[in-house]
Amino acid sequence: MTQKERIVQALKRCPKKGMSDVELSRACGIARPSARMSEMRRMGYVFASKECKGKNIFGEEVTFLRYTLEKEPEHGRGKVDKTLYGHL
Repeated sequence: MTQKERIVQALKRCPKKGMSDVELSRACGIARPSARMSEMRRMGYVFASKECKGKNIFGEEVTFLRYTLEKEPEHGRGKVDKTLYGHL
């Protein structure tokens, strides 16, 4: 399973609440899921983000984003963005 597929699967499990970057990282085993999501946007995926507030491990107020999957590209995985894979 690719990292992109893991992200889609994880977000489909939380369609209303969504997941933060940290939650996606832990659930999918991906260091920077937002980087993969940026690539996925160029492929036709649509993500919504909502700003949330919480506390970090030190008890300090922090602001973070929660992501939901709004739309997948038509034809399943979408088109390959040749700017990402110039050697193809």
